[in-house]
Amino acid sequence: MRIKYQNWSTYIFDGFYESNLFNSDTELYLTEMLQEKDEEYEISNFEAYQEDISQKASELLEEICKSSIIKSIKYLSITSPRYYNYSTDKLNLLIDVNLTKLKKYINKNKTAFDKYLKENFTSYDGFISFIPNNYKDFIYTYKTDKSEKERCINVMLEYYILEKIKDSDYHQELYSYNAEIQLSHAEKIEESKNYA
Repeated sequence: MRIKYQNWSTYIFDGFYESNLFNSDTELYLTEMLQEKDEEYEISNFEAYQEDISQKASELLEEICKSSIIKSIKYLSITSPRYYNYSTDKLNLLIDVNLTKLKKYINKNKTAFDKYLKENFTSYDGFISFIPNNYKDFIYTYKTDKSEKERCINVMLEYYILEKIKDSDYHQELYSYNAEIQLSHAEKIEESKNYA
């Protein structure tokens, strides 16, 4: 079954707003790495840079998660919020998943999954969860509410992906690639743009 998936957790994908991928020190880093005196650098085509990193993240996720549960992960796009107050950039992926095996995995790990639900989907001041925050109610919703089925599958996929990347080199590889790609997209800031 192919599912359109968008990550919720920034542990899966940081986004590009004050994250390990891109932050207010990025231009300083580029200038230092290129060792040019009295010159400043910036990423020339930010959209192309975002696409390169997002594509690489999806490739790494596929390498780590590919199994009898997840057959493939294909990058579709990146979604950026209009404002970064409450959200950050998200990966949109097409995941070919064996749903029967994913449900067995969740059932086998129901204590840990229950803890995950409580930690991530319990309502509090300023946050109203539309996802049940315990295993029993979650499974009941998944089985009985057709309108929530896709959302429940996304939650199970998110949990599975988080578990798979937890003990992998995913972040190290992504950040290392990011450093290389930033340099390849670096462009000297013209005098008219340099306000210092």
